[in-house]
Amino acid sequence: MLQIKTMLHPTDLTDASRNAFDLACQIARDRKALVVVLHVVPPPNRHSSETVIGNPLSGFRDLAPDLHLETRIENGDPAEVILRLAGETECDLIVMGTHGRTGPGRLLTGHVVNDVAQRAACAVLTMRSPFPEQPA
Repeated sequence: MLQIKTMLHPTDLTDASRNAFDLACQIARDRKALVVVLHVVPPPNRHSSETVIGNPLSGFRDLAPDLHLETRIENGDPAEVILRLAGETECDLIVMGTHGRTGPGRLLTGHVVNDVAQRAACAVLTMRSPFPEQPA
């Protein structure tokens, strides 16, 4: 069985990430693991620019007061920062949300989940959001 002591949850603060955070919390409770919540502010580009005011991760501790949580906000290329921090924290599992986009929408938003899944030295669990409907 996979030993999980430390998990990394990268978040872009969307509903897809929130669903993955809930899953990470369930796993952390079962395994008594640390959850490191990470928000990466990407460099500005011609499509978007993000400015962080205050701490957008401050409410995460309130969502899971029973868990050992650490929060980090970093600047840089999201996939590179996620992979670097996964190594630094010696995480056993990365839990990420994905929007399930295909076609041009996937190309515009980048390939962060794919890059992380292909290059991570630990297990990566992705959760599609919204969760696909189950056949009746």
